[in-house]
Amino acid sequence: MKNNRLTRRDALLSGGRIASAGLLAGLASFLLFKKKNPAKGNQVCISSGICRGCKVFDGCGLPQALSAKASGE
Repeated sequence: MKNNRLTRRDALLSGGRIASAGLLAGLASFLLFKKKNPAKGNQVCISSGICRGCKVFDGCGLPQALSAKASGE
């Protein structure tokens, strides 16, 4: 007859497996659902790189606009 008692070692191994699975699931969901930077993919400059007076300057994330915002333009 097999002994069905749970030993301390078995409990620690099971807990480690559960924790590892949880961390793996959390990492996978983070990588799948994180937001991408919109400035890199789908924004296009509508003012030929002239940021002063642009109507979308406040929400723009393009490098020229970020540089202009940093310099106080």
